[in-house]
Amino acid sequence: MKKIITCIAAAAVLTAFTACGAKSEEPVPAAEMTTAAETETVSETTTVSQPEETTAVSSETSAAATEDTVDTALSSDEFLFGGYAALDEGTLKMYSKPDNSADVIAEIPYATQIEIYSSGADGWYKTGFDGKTGFVESAYISEIEPYIDDIVESVPDMVDHEEIAVSKMNDLNLIIRLTNVMDMEGIPDNFVKVDDERIRSLDDLKKFITETCSGETSENFIETIDMFADCYKDEEDGLYYNPAPRGFPVLITGGGVTISDPAMNYFTATTNQGDEMNSPARAVFFFDGNNWTIKHFEFGDFIKVCVKDETAYVRTDADDNADVIEELTAGTILEVNTYDSEWYSVSYPEQYGYIRRSAVEYADESHGADDFLGLWYCGRLWAQIDRTEGSGCHVYIKWSWSAADGVAYEYDCVFDEATSTLRCYDSGTCVYYCADDAEATDADPAQYEFENGSAVFEIKNGALLWSEGREASGDPQIFER
Repeated sequence: MKKIITCIAAAAVLTAFTACGAKSEEPVPAAEMTTAAETETVSETTTVSQPEETTAVSSETSAAATEDTVDTALSSDEFLFGGYAALDEGTLKMYSKPDNSADVIAEIPYATQIEIYSSGADGWYKTGFDGKTGFVESAYISEIEPYIDDIVESVPDMVDHEEIAVSKMNDLNLIIRLTNVMDMEGIPDNFVKVDDERIRSLDDLKKFITETCSGETSENFIETIDMFADCYKDEEDGLYYNPAPRGFPVLITGGGVTISDPAMNYFTATTNQGDEMNSPARAVFFFDGNNWTIKHFEFGDFIKVCVKDETAYVRTDADDNADVIEELTAGTILEVNTYDSEWYSVSYPEQYGYIRRSAVEYADESHGADDFLGLWYCGRLWAQIDRTEGSGCHVYIKWSWSAADGVAYEYDCVFDEATSTLRCYDSGTCVYYCADDAEATDADPAQYEFENGSAVFEIKNGALLWSEGREASGDPQIFER
């Protein structure tokens, strides 16, 4: 059973925000800010009274604002500030009315920047997201701090987000390994020398952490080191640490990463691969004025699902008799992670919830096993995928270097319904071949022969992506029909 590991919750991205997304020399009063909403009303609505200020929760105001006729137009006169979804993970629900029993019309990812407007209802703001306007609970919104000119001006003009993400994630894996220590009675000391030349002392390790991570992520790692100080020894020839006799999660970067929401001084990266022991991982990166640091990271499948034509319940445990955390209406979209064959887990700021798989359906681009079947091409490389017993598939890939020689791969795969992928675990074969009457090339056959390969096949935008785990070749190979 695969459970979610949320390593460290961190503060949301403290980046700059103006209506046009650019730095301004001086603060602009809210009433003078220029937004698209000044010249175009987002939706036709009737009116509801708009108090000038929202303070303590008032039942009378809330009742008036949740009538059937609700004003969702965004007016510059009601603009308050630039804000963000102040969650450490997951999504913030945007409702059709300032009432958390109203329809959910959008899901705003954590740390997303949004414009905040007065709603006329205590405890609620109006905002726009994904072409829609609606209401969000003010408790989950924070104002973005102003731009710090020296930081913004120091951000490099050309940024290779993927290269930065992979490099920093690999550094994070090293930090996770070196802070996976334990000092308990009955467990013998087994000090091991740190094998990275960048870290030759405990001070070096702490500096390495602050250069790789920031905010609570950095603080929590350093707190772990201080808590288990006896697990580290500074010696003349380097730093030694006492590793704990347990496994730990890592971010698998061999298949590359997917970059989302890139901005001037922050972006998010999600690993393209996981395995039996490690879920895919997601990290938020922030430029701190000197370099890019990891502000927050988490592990999970990050599957988007939609509630079916029935009410769905998120419970405190994977049990139909457990307490209900939230009641979701049909059409609600949320992000979940694999828990077991019958339940998904849902991340909330303070806890996990659990929802039955049968109550939701996939909202992402999802595919069945049959969508993989047939012949796929990529230059001299081609793949034939056929059905085997049950939901399994056999994949045969031939890569021809010439008319006479090349390499052939074969995988017996299972279809992973949660991620819509074909997966082969440690049973793939790779064989170099050369016709009897042909002269062999200079290729070393041993380099292309193994029988314990693993692979992942997925379909994105109509293309087949193949990642070979044993060869760890980096970016996946892309096939077309």
